[in-house]
Amino acid sequence: MKKIRNSILILGIVGSITAIAIANNFTNYGPQTIIYEQNTPQTTNTKIYNNEINLGIIRTQIAIGKGNYDIVPNSEIIALLQKTAQLANTNIIKSLEMSNDKDTTLQTYLQESRQITKQGEQTLIDLKQELLLLQSDIEDCLEDKILADKHFFDALKNYNSKRVEESIKESQHYAQCASDKRIQFNAQTEIQNRLNYYYEILSKKLQYLSIKESHIIQDFDDIKYDVIQELNNELLLNNL
Repeated sequence: MKKIRNSILILGIVGSITAIAIANNFTNYGPQTIIYEQNTPQTTNTKIYNNEINLGIIRTQIAIGKGNYDIVPNSEIIALLQKTAQLANTNIIKSLEMSNDKDTTLQTYLQESRQITKQGEQTLIDLKQELLLLQSDIEDCLEDKILADKHFFDALKNYNSKRVEESIKESQHYAQCASDKRIQFNAQTEIQNRLNYYYEILSKKLQYLSIKESHIIQDFDDIKYDVIQELNNELLLNNL
């Protein structure tokens, strides 16, 4: 009996350790690991997403068919991230120096930037909603894991071998569920952070250049160095 008990406990521990190892392969903003305790649920501690009211609204909208909430495919988000980074990193002064039609060059840049920032704003909202749902899914998986562990110890206490085996499988399943959702959460958080970083830079550049647009075109040679300095100061003030 002692050997059987040890084997069962080892199986449960191995299942938890495997799930933890999978989770640890991904860099995480917030808690670094998922720890599965017997009686204590492990919940995420990310302030920005901890809003049960918003989560309830999102789930209600999905249930009644309102809001038309669809998760944006990562391929589209990565393409948007690439374009946002490209525009944010564009040296517009150098582009204007090399251009024979400065007005068209600046207008084209501003038009593209307006389109991309509009897409970026909506995508960041969509990502925040997706992360809210993933956070909820993680917590649900962990709660089910705790319940499965309780069933294991209850079955063990009553020498119910069939229920012991079932509860071990359930525990492993929910541990993997939480780990998979955590990996998705970490990946989407990293994508969101990078998109938000370049979105903020591009938004500030767009705001500044839109205000100075006519002045830049009319007196480009006289003010181009001032424009560079003012743009840099604007980004520094916003820690970008």
